[in-house]
Amino acid sequence: QMAIDKKITSYECTGSLKLHKVNSRIAKKMNNAAKEGLDVRCEIISKLADPDSYGKERVALRGVSFDDLTLADWEAKTLGKVEAPFHFVDYEFYDMI
Repeated sequence: QMAIDKKITSYECTGSLKLHKVNSRIAKKMNNAAKEGLDVRCEIISKLADPDSYGKERVALRGVSFDDLTLADWEAKTLGKVEAPFHFVDYEFYDMI
């Protein structure tokens, strides 16, 4: 083997949600916690259920911490969208394809 190999010693768990802005639910929860210096964690369960695939896949992300809180980001005559990047500390597959 001529290639230089590396041993994995850690990994980073990151992700991002793209949400349609219909209410301020996340902002309300994060607002008070951020002002009080609290470290709010949550769980995200994601599901892929494409009828053309060989089944469905579900994964739970645990210890999710959102990286930022977008206070205002909108444009006239467009649907409101919010991007919410996050880190998490653990995951578990419930279903796999």
